[in-house]
Amino acid sequence: MIKSGMPLSEALEVLRDEALSKNFRNILNNILERVSEGESLSKSLERHPKVFNKFFTSVVKTGEESGTLEENLEYLNSSLESENSLKKKDVISLNLSAIHYFCDFIYRFSVDHFRFTKTF
Repeated sequence: MIKSGMPLSEALEVLRDEALSKNFRNILNNILERVSEGESLSKSLERHPKVFNKFFTSVVKTGEESGTLEENLEYLNSSLESENSLKKKDVISLNLSAIHYFCDFIYRFSVDHFRFTKTF
């Protein structure tokens, strides 16, 4: 959005309006209010450490100070997308492992059950 020339406050409004979580919407609203009052984006983000970690706020602060905020936000976006993709792959891998262990358990149980029932 910022790449298209949209002012930061408008971009924050759009993000706030599109946020699915009510809690995140409130956080974005707080950030929007502070930025509109003249506070820097990085300072506004630092007020929410449970949502925006130090790495995130440091990259934003560096972008503000160096005039490369747009590029830094793009970098953060790609980093978050990669992290999210890895998390999804981890979840799939864990689910497949759980299915494998469950099937292994059923197989071993049935083999042992039939072996012992035929013996007696």
